[in-house]
Amino acid sequence: MRALGITSLARASAQDLFDQTTAFGRLALVHVFMMAGDILVTVSLAGSLFFSVSPGEAKGKVLLYLLLTIAPFAIVSPVLGPLIDRSANGRRILVAVSAGVRVVLCWMMAEHLNSLWLFPLAFLLLVSSKLYVVTRGALVPEMARTDQFREHAAHLGDAGWPNAEEDDEKGFAGFNAQLTLLGTLVGLLAGSLGAGLLKGLGAPSVLVTASIVYVAATVASARL
Repeated sequence: MRALGITSLARASAQDLFDQTTAFGRLALVHVFMMAGDILVTVSLAGSLFFSVSPGEAKGKVLLYLLLTIAPFAIVSPVLGPLIDRSANGRRILVAVSAGVRVVLCWMMAEHLNSLWLFPLAFLLLVSSKLYVVTRGALVPEMARTDQFREHAAHLGDAGWPNAEEDDEKGFAGFNAQLTLLGTLVGLLAGSLGAGLLKGLGAPSVLVTASIVYVAATVASARL
């Protein structure tokens, strides 16, 4: 039964992803690009910060990287969270801004992998990533309601009453589960691609690839 449930979820996720006529399908496409870019950045930072230095130097860099990954939560929650709540009509713009900023930051990080500039650039990139995560959480119910209203309109009779059909609405938890599954699957693919690029061409090539993926995310977010 568990395997059947995961299979059904995977099938529904793929259907929604490739159905770009729905609001949630367009959000799912943006999410796939965002997650792929994030995984590529993680692979590049892991290869450049940890595996290219001696164990003694790596300890300090690991601590600094952990600090960078925790700090964005401290900024996003109290500062950006209320801003996102107040700018309900600008959430789609915030998603596009988050992706566009990461395009520039990845290019700059590729140029400064061996300098101290890498750390503030990585910090800004992680903040923009957390901005997307928070904004996406607010967009899921909005996109779901948009699709549900559209489906309801298609089921109305001439008198304006719903037709006697079986209701097949999905809750917000179902949409979030689909995004989680899509992010996991694309993470495995992007991680394999990033590891191959890291080994063959080096960490800068992984960041350049991530920048290209974020360009695709920016273009896709313009259709939200």
